[in-house]
Amino acid sequence: MIISSKAVIIEYGEILLVKHDGRLTLPGGKKKENETSLETLLREVREELGCEVYPTGRPLKLEMYDRRYYFYNVAIIEKEPRQREDDLRLVWLPLGLVPKYVSRGNIGYFAGYLPIVHAFNR
Repeated sequence: MIISSKAVIIEYGEILLVKHDGRLTLPGGKKKENETSLETLLREVREELGCEVYPTGRPLKLEMYDRRYYFYNVAIIEKEPRQREDDLRLVWLPLGLVPKYVSRGNIGYFAGYLPIVHAFNR
């Protein structure tokens, strides 16, 4: 089973997504051997966004197909997110536009994460 950690970063009514291979998704990535899901999250956010985050609660777990995801609602605590990898682009998307992007098919993998985002954005 592939295990991944994802960051849900919502500020001022916008969610931070990364665009990779033409698809929008949440920042994060796959767990390395001997890492906890939180260690994976912190490493991936540092690599992709160049900032430090702090989880604001317990992660939500979702299993789909052969994958297990840990979603963390996080707050940025140090530095502003910036593009760190050439194949990624950062996108702040207003939460109100998310349904429009999903209906057009422009969201990619993020569409499957929508219930998690709504749970954190209550």
